[in-house]
Amino acid sequence: MKMLDVLVLGEECGLETVLEAIENIERHCCNLFPYSEIEHEIEEMRADISGFWKRGIYLKMSVAEAIELMKR
Repeated sequence: MKMLDVLVLGEECGLETVLEAIENIERHCCNLFPYSEIEHEIEEMRADISGFWKRGIYLKMSVAEAIELMKR
């Protein structure tokens, strides 16, 4: 799952920080993805996180701010 999708879902769930959005996906992955795809989706998300730092996004940043930075 791409990080922009993680953030948008987090915003829709009323979560406040990037970390909360990431933890939400990890916590509910069994409900979001077919079992055979969970590992792939989580690894894709984690790989995408590494690009965050280059954009100035950090874990305690608000979801709304992070979405704006991702769209630039």
